[in-house]
Amino acid sequence: MEQTKKPSEIEVLSNKNLTKYIGNVKYEQISYFTKDEMNDRLSKLPPNQYSMLFQFLWRTGVRVTEAVSVRKRDLDFDNLEIRIRWLKNRKFETRRIPMHSTLRLPLHTFTAKILSDDRLFSFTRQYVDQLCKKYGFEHAHKLRHSFAVNFLRQSNNPTAFVILQHLLGHSNIQTTMVYLQVVPMEQKEALEKVRFD
Repeated sequence: MEQTKKPSEIEVLSNKNLTKYIGNVKYEQISYFTKDEMNDRLSKLPPNQYSMLFQFLWRTGVRVTEAVSVRKRDLDFDNLEIRIRWLKNRKFETRRIPMHSTLRLPLHTFTAKILSDDRLFSFTRQYVDQLCKKYGFEHAHKLRHSFAVNFLRQSNNPTAFVILQHLLGHSNIQTTMVYLQVVPMEQKEALEKVRFD
């Protein structure tokens, strides 16, 4: 027989160990490009679909599989938003991310002649990795890491990791926290802002 709780009783839950290893979090040495390195590589590309692909990956931080799934109808130029779709457990999930203002005009020009249902980039993930090697970006995930590190280094927002978690589409904040090994969030500056007297 199931016991019912009285309204005055409080159930005490055990503390969740936030430092516990999560199996799907990859603790690896993060390889990334600085902002200057990225801009140098991008400046050497001719203005074509490959250049737009690399710009898109660099300025959104999305996964390659997400980038190659974006259709013209997923771009909201009025509200500067991009709808990102990804496959999880055999069903599509979506999230909306902001479109950086510097991406608006190039994307608008790039998509001018394609239909609403057309994909922006008709590439496979494997082909994008080949393009990355060919044009000196090494591998596509390095562009994602570069976006994340660049975002954190320039963000003055105390909720930067939570925002980055949403932008990257991480289901677990610990996956995002791996970037602490690269960007320790200026601990000395943060401590100096704390008043003790």
